[in-house]
Amino acid sequence: MISPEKIISDKLNQLKSENLQLQESLTSCENRCNYLATIENILKITREHISILDSDYIYCAVSHSYLNCHNKSSEQIIGHTVDELLGKQVFEDLVKPNLERCFGGHTVNYQAWFNFNNLGQRYMDVTYYPIQETCSSETRHIVVSSHDLTELYNNQSDQRLAKSLFDNTSEGIVITDSKGIIVNVNSAFTQISGYQKQEVVGVNANITRSDRHDQLFYQNMWKSLKETGQWQGEIWDKHKSGHIYPKSLSINKITDDNGRVINYVGIFSDITLLKESQNQLEKLAYFDMLTQLPNRTHFFETLEHELLIAERNNQSFAIFFIDLDGFKAVNDNLGHNSGDLLLKQVATRLKKSVRSTDFIARLGGDEFTTLLLNTNDIQQITKIAKNIIATLSNQFYINQEKVKIGASIGIFCYPKDGDTIHSILTKADKAMYKAKKNGKGCYCFTSNLN
Repeated sequence: MISPEKIISDKLNQLKSENLQLQESLTSCENRCNYLATIENILKITREHISILDSDYIYCAVSHSYLNCHNKSSEQIIGHTVDELLGKQVFEDLVKPNLERCFGGHTVNYQAWFNFNNLGQRYMDVTYYPIQETCSSETRHIVVSSHDLTELYNNQSDQRLAKSLFDNTSEGIVITDSKGIIVNVNSAFTQISGYQKQEVVGVNANITRSDRHDQLFYQNMWKSLKETGQWQGEIWDKHKSGHIYPKSLSINKITDDNGRVINYVGIFSDITLLKESQNQLEKLAYFDMLTQLPNRTHFFETLEHELLIAERNNQSFAIFFIDLDGFKAVNDNLGHNSGDLLLKQVATRLKKSVRSTDFIARLGGDEFTTLLLNTNDIQQITKIAKNIIATLSNQFYINQEKVKIGASIGIFCYPKDGDTIHSILTKADKAMYKAKKNGKGCYCFTSNLN
């Protein structure tokens, strides 16, 4: 029979774990919002109305043109929800359903009328791009790109409307015959691809093809065009200069009255800036911005992965919980800026103290962790621990000031000391604190706790 003390202890540990996870999620969200402010320079250079939304439909960043069309300051939009800006009815009836589809992983494009404070009713072409993190298929942010089609929409002649759209859109347009031979391109095509119109008319559209995709990719594209009459997705193409760039592409087939294909129309945009933003968001989510080491989130995902591999392949590994001795005194006496410089130097020394195959992360504050992969050699583990302690006990120089710190290390060995994340975290942490109690500047194996 389980004792009440055991039940209460387990519940407290569960609550602590849940509280830690909530704090980590909050920190991650705050860091992402802070980063989005740093990409303002990227958003300044585009003429498109671009905004970035999180999963709660809150604005994280917007382009200057987006602010101008709404006649708002960044403080009046960033941090606020979409329905606050556009109104609840427009949001519920039009915007929210499309956002939900995009958060499902689909690129969404539509045209609609919107009311702007200083422009009145405008007909906008809107595209939602899902941003997915590398280690997850979940969409956590959406990039919204829109441009004004009002003048084009108001043209009385369908022919003039089509020509004006073709000539003035910021998206590249290429028209081919039924065999894929280019018959016309617009000026945006030239701006994006680098090819002049006279260089590509009469040439197969694969002139811009890169080697980034295999033959199966293009076979699936043509299969979709034949079966559904359209294809939409991201593709990497080759610029005339030779460099490879990403673009969002949609292709539609045009048929005559008998259903026979007479043309294909491709519409695309260069999404290099969006990809760069996505990469930066991913880096923010998985790396500590100060030390450039993997962060707590990255560490736990790596640990879960390595546990599965070790269990499947009957492998061993070791984990160090490293806490700096004397770091608080540096912060108190020299200031937080000096403390940050010290942490960066600590990260550099740690990377030089372990094997190239080992994994180092900063958990937060002055706490670090090292994952020694595929080893059960106690002598080797001990040697690395001693090496870390020795290199961190050597004198640091911060702004010409001599700084002396140390490190206490708790060492957990898998599977000997346990085989769950909870046991790893609990025992390694206890071992580290025992090392501190033993006089600091030393290490303690979890097997020696008792």
